[in-house]
Amino acid sequence: MSATSEGESSDDATDGGEPTRTTTHRPGDDVVHPDGANRSFGWRGDVLLVVLFLSLIVAPVLVYLRPPAIEWRVRLLILPMLPGLLLALVAVWATTRP
Repeated sequence: MSATSEGESSDDATDGGEPTRTTTHRPGDDVVHPDGANRSFGWRGDVLLVVLFLSLIVAPVLVYLRPPAIEWRVRLLILPMLPGLLLALVAVWATTRP
């Protein structure tokens, strides 16, 4: 007889009936506490702030000040979309670590 009930497989249960858990930490690995890690943005944060300023200040002013000769689709859809896409790409790039 097995220690598991009919519906469970023997791989999913331990003596207490809970699923087994695996870990990637091995004794001897250097583990850094999050408070001790280098969490500064550095120059990536500076680039992110410039793109944020471009997206939130410059693009809306451009939309407002462009002459009416520009088609409304370009002025109201494309001009705000380009800095928004740039902001999304730079935000992902700035927050990922190599």
